Amino acid sequence: MTKTVKGGDIPLPGAKFQVWNADDEISIGSAAGNLAVRAEAGSEVSIRKAVAAASVKADIDNGTSLMLKSANGMETTLGADAVDMEPGTYTLTATQDGKTLEGAEVEIEAGKAYTAKVAGGLLGNHAVLSDDGYAMPAIKLAGPRPIRRTWPSTSGSAHTT
Repeated sequence: MTKTVKGGDIPLPGAKFQVWNADDEISIGSAAGNLAVRAEAGSEVSIRKAVAAASVKADIDNGTSLMLKSANGMETTLGADAVDMEPGTYTLTATQDGKTLEGAEVEIEAGKAYTAKVAGGLLGNHAVLSDDGYAMPAIKLAGPRPIRRTWPSTSGSAHTT
């Protein structure tokens, strides 16, 4: 197989070809069209769906409650199931065994996942919010190690891609 310069029969220097199995293709399920990715050898390319909200859950014991209060006064009680929160600044408060603990002002970013909990310190327990990374998983499009498959050919020898 050769590649020539368009409109002639001069070989195109440095042209490389790859073959892949259609089963290895990644569908992103978009009506927007197809996506082709070219990456330097050894590099990794991934995409992540952008989301407008953050995902926040609580890691709590019985007798403990955690709440986020927005700047406009809206209160959201947190539980083990994640809730979607608009990005912004909130006050995180905790109540443990009927006692209100020291609160914290927290910043929530769109597309991120967070866990609220009660943590102990030198001055007692207080509410904290930890950043768990992105709410949506990354889809790897290209990476340093290609997928290799071997299958028998009609000539009797095996082909590897």
